[in-house]
Amino acid sequence: MAIWAEMKRIAALLGNYARQPGRLPGLLAAAAGGLRRPGLSGVVPDASRLPASGASRHSVLRVGTVPATARPARDRASGTVLVVVHDLGIGGAQEVALQFADWLLRETGHRVKFVAMRDGPQRPRFEAVAELFCIGRNWGGERRALRRRLERWAGPDVRGILVNSVASGGFYALWRRDVPSIAFIHELEQILDRHRPAFARILARADRIVAGSGAVRDVLARQPGLRPDRLVQAYPFIEPARVDPGGRAAMRAALGAGPLDFLVCGCGVLHWRKSPDVFLDVAARLGGGPQGNLRFVWIGGGPDGKRCRQRIRRERLERVSITGFLPDVTGALHAADLFLLPSQEDAFPLSALHAAEAGVPVICFRDAGGMPEFVARGCGLALPFGDSAAMARAVLDYAADPERRAREGAAGRQAVAEEFVVDRGAPGLYAHLLAEMHPPRRRNPVGLAAE
Repeated sequence: MAIWAEMKRIAALLGNYARQPGRLPGLLAAAAGGLRRPGLSGVVPDASRLPASGASRHSVLRVGTVPATARPARDRASGTVLVVVHDLGIGGAQEVALQFADWLLRETGHRVKFVAMRDGPQRPRFEAVAELFCIGRNWGGERRALRRRLERWAGPDVRGILVNSVASGGFYALWRRDVPSIAFIHELEQILDRHRPAFARILARADRIVAGSGAVRDVLARQPGLRPDRLVQAYPFIEPARVDPGGRAAMRAALGAGPLDFLVCGCGVLHWRKSPDVFLDVAARLGGGPQGNLRFVWIGGGPDGKRCRQRIRRERLERVSITGFLPDVTGALHAADLFLLPSQEDAFPLSALHAAEAGVPVICFRDAGGMPEFVARGCGLALPFGDSAAMARAVLDYAADPERRAREGAAGRQAVAEEFVVDRGAPGLYAHLLAEMHPPRRRNPVGLAAE
């Protein structure tokens, strides 16, 4: 079945050629990459590891979910859908965009085009899926000329637009056509405040706003002027992993964990929002633990990587390590015994879903985002916000209770399989867009200033 699914994916990639004649080399390369190594990369390599052409791998995370809907009929879908991203860097929002675009090309009759506000190291991955217009690479200092260039490139048959993340809201300053659009928001208060101008454009122009978790919906519902009928919710979700169970021991060894070690993992970009300092606080409190077998590994890299490594050296945290960016995060998470999510603001992180899919219990903080909504299904624990002492005690409790780990791990695996995989999520997100595309528009767009 896995081979058949991979062949369907490759056929869909090659099918894009009919819509994008100039993309055949990149599509062939992406298909070949899938044949070489089917699987999933949760956090992609850094720029030095990415290929210089369209021959990038096309194994990526999948998009947000609402309850399953019927597969859309191809004869009802036509025209182009624009998928707008804030940049071509590393992050969950970018994976959402890639997977939604890929699903649209496979399962509907739409053409798909990407618009990126800024460039980034993942550009080859996007170009392997669909045509791409990068605002940052086309900016010549004159807004009107850029607007004309964008609309000419998009073509006359754009039927719908997905604006993915609040930081993409600047797109509306360049797009003046009356085309139905939805915004998929994955951010909470601090990030929304940092992107207030872009957020204001989304509130003014998006026909429907999709919140990435209940926590995000609560924040958005408090925004002045946002009518309740414009606000809906859809959880992010992932592609089912294809991991060789026999490789777990080798992956644990690669992460520095012995056969008897209890491996505690965190994952994500090392910066303030993910709170890697709290992860290090927990490790510093526990050391090797009562049995001397605790091992702490953070999977990922980022702007705070140097500072975190300096702290590890300064405090001699010998049982703590940071991997940097890995090409196969899913495999690494399958090696873990426990997953810590110390984030102070995280709408619904995909890394936690991958850990749960691997049968690994998840510990998170309350009032930090949407993950308490997930662990409430019996697959982990939500602790008081920022309480590293409570998180350290929980690590010891889980380490001493293999039956609890097995029970909660099984619950997490089942929850992901039933609610948070791609075939349930992408149709729901598309249904929100389709609801704005049909019937025809009944109102004029708001917030359009005269040129």
